[in-house]
Amino acid sequence: MTLRERYSQIYMQTLETIERDGFSYDTTIIEPSDDRYGLTLIGRMTSGGLHSEVQGLYGEIGKAAPGSYLYPVADLHITVLSLIECAAGRTFSPDELQEHAALLMEALHDVGPIRVDVTGLIASPTCLMLAGYPEHDQLNHLRDRIRSGYGKHPSISHTIDSRYTQVTAHVTIARFTRPVNDSRRVLDILERYRKHPFGKQVLRTLELVTNDWCLTSGRTKKIAVFPLREDHT
Repeated sequence: MTLRERYSQIYMQTLETIERDGFSYDTTIIEPSDDRYGLTLIGRMTSGGLHSEVQGLYGEIGKAAPGSYLYPVADLHITVLSLIECAAGRTFSPDELQEHAALLMEALHDVGPIRVDVTGLIASPTCLMLAGYPEHDQLNHLRDRIRSGYGKHPSISHTIDSRYTQVTAHVTIARFTRPVNDSRRVLDILERYRKHPFGKQVLRTLELVTNDWCLTSGRTKKIAVFPLREDHT
């Protein structure tokens, strides 16, 4: 299945769910007491053009689904791999974090920039996402390389692919934190932006972070930064 086919599948499955059950929501993510933490490798979306497009869309989302958590544009990211999934009360020792950082440094040492075309809006029952399309399936090649690295170091604990195998390059922009009373207005936004060009992003660095559920700036700690090999293009 191609990435485009996968996004189409997500879109259609979500429509079926919403038509039957409506959108779901999670109030926990906006509560200060939420102590779910994990370890993640991410690529940040820093394109000013993309930020402008998303901020314009936020006005529509806010009217259609008031109270939704709208990601600050500085927090927008692609999850390369969830290394240890978020769980309540999870903590990490310095030695544990250093092991993960060293493994990733080895896996990423000769990886070049990852180019992503961001086109289209998709959804799950709980959130809205931009659809990212990396060139030449770069991101999944990288993911497989990292998986192989962990396979060679079984003593390093991880939960990679424990919930699902990560194959997309989506960017979550909004999460529902209260009931969506007018699903039709949200679905209308989805339809109008289904093929909308949001912009392009070149990932020149990746970050290893400890993070809460939404990777909010105030609760996300940068553990290591991995510059990707310059290709001079």
